[in-house]
Amino acid sequence: VLEGTVTKITFQPNTPLHAATIQVARYFKGSGPTIITVDGYGPSSVCLSSVEQGAHLIFYVRGNEASTYRAYYKSQFDATASADSQTISSVMTALNLTAMPTPLPSSPVPLPASSDVGLWLGICLGLSCCVLGAGGITVGGVWLARRKR
Repeated sequence: VLEGTVTKITFQPNTPLHAATIQVARYFKGSGPTIITVDGYGPSSVCLSSVEQGAHLIFYVRGNEASTYRAYYKSQFDATASADSQTISSVMTALNLTAMPTPLPSSPVPLPASSDVGLWLGICLGLSCCVLGAGGITVGGVWLARRKR
């Protein structure tokens, strides 16, 4: 059981299934790397949990670094849940956790494809980046990328 944000969706050829690359914020049960790829998501029309890039969710996952990570379904549509305070409280109660697990250190987020850089550049120009981590607040600059024409 983990909390994280989908950074990439990879569709599997000739099937409605897709995999999600997840930037893990924290593990509620188990441990692992800060970025994992989980197979087994898909549309609700085939009773699976659908995920979208940028979605911040609770993920129910089976597997480990030595094998494949797979979405865990106890029933239809339930391999993910909203990452709101009520869901997090329910997860902690179900796992008998008395304290919130420590967040993982964040990893750099890859730049978007070159066709999207102009949009990101317009959003980021003149902004500073602040990251709240276990060691406090880190303030940094903005990275700029040149778009090929």
